[in-house]
Amino acid sequence: MESESITKQVDAWLQDGIVRKSSSNFASRVVVVKKLQAQVKDALRDAEEAKAAKEELQALSKEAERKIKALEAEVLQLTEDLASSERARRAAETQRYALTLRVAELTERISSAEKEMFPLQCSNKVLTSMIEEINVENTSLRTEAIKWQQPRGVQASAG
Repeated sequence: MESESITKQVDAWLQDGIVRKSSSNFASRVVVVKKLQAQVKDALRDAEEAKAAKEELQALSKEAERKIKALEAEVLQLTEDLASSERARRAAETQRYALTLRVAELTERISSAEKEMFPLQCSNKVLTSMIEEINVENTSLRTEAIKWQQPRGVQASAG
């Protein structure tokens, strides 16, 4: 098949006047050796370039796999951190709820104590006023008692 295509090509060149028949003892039937060698060289060069590209892609693939593993490890760590944070958040919410209940309880107790305290404060004012009156009366009575204890003559000269 290849020799047929070579023969056709040579006949076309003969008809176009590109080549002519040779009667030399050194003439060869195939005149496209250089082209085949060039094609082989091109094919080898392409194969080397393909091999280099393949090796480069393999290196890039290994680097990408390494980065993927590192990212997977980072994602795993972040997932664990997120789960831990979520547990801590839930615990904090539970504690906050308990503290909110405690604050409400203490607020109610304070309100109740304030309600109980108001009548006691009023009573305290009345008692304080009574104590002041009793102290005034006590002072007055002491003064009277002192006057009664003094002899009568001292009272007249003092008076």
